[in-house]
Amino acid sequence: MIVIPGANLSRSAPVRSLVPTTMDVIERPPRPGFLAEIVDELRSTLFGRAGAVGGVLPPIAFLALRPFVGIPWAAAGSLLVAAITIAVRLSRGNTIRFAVAGAAGALIAAGFALRQDSAEAYFLPGIIQGAGTTLALLVSIVIRRPLVAFTSWISRGWPAEWYRHPQVQPAYLLTTWLWVGFFALRTVWQWQLYVTGDEGGLLLTRLVGGWPATVALLVATYALGRWQLGRLGGPSVDEYVADTPPPWIGQQKGF
Repeated sequence: MIVIPGANLSRSAPVRSLVPTTMDVIERPPRPGFLAEIVDELRSTLFGRAGAVGGVLPPIAFLALRPFVGIPWAAAGSLLVAAITIAVRLSRGNTIRFAVAGAAGALIAAGFALRQDSAEAYFLPGIIQGAGTTLALLVSIVIRRPLVAFTSWISRGWPAEWYRHPQVQPAYLLTTWLWVGFFALRTVWQWQLYVTGDEGGLLLTRLVGGWPATVALLVATYALGRWQLGRLGGPSVDEYVADTPPPWIGQQKGF
């Protein structure tokens, strides 16, 4: 038996074993690793992989059909694929917000392709959208209302004032710069492919720059943002709401 100096060993004071029991393990489960945490965040943010995949199906259908039936019927085929995607997700009870956005994008892209009678024009709206997103991100940094913070606020509903805390906001400014680099590079690359008339390159960029690149961007944003919040030493959302004085524990999950 190990005797702890100063401990009360009377019959009325129960002695707790120094060796963890089975109940200790059950009551205190190990904290999940950072990788598992990122997976959970992606699952809650992306609303399911099927929605992201559905967004790239219309352009694939367009380029697959164009050599055989021409631009008008290829555009119609891409719209049909978008409509089928919405119907399938509805039948499964899944959210259709991404499918609807993909259908709207396919409709606009088909209009561009038909108007200019060019397959490359199908990808022009996406290039314009990328340029607009890059500009919006830069403006949000200049006015110190980082767009990454805005997207986090929409998805999580945390207090808007917390994002503007002097020991929190720099993390969202930094990650917004990361988004600027991503969207700017992708837009410039797509524009070069558009100017040279590289249909295959545009499709490949759309595929790789869609679902895989979005996942990579979200993972990098989460990792960089959490690291920066730790360096800043600001309050967590709960600490901010409770008006807890420093020193703070800081945000342990979520960004």
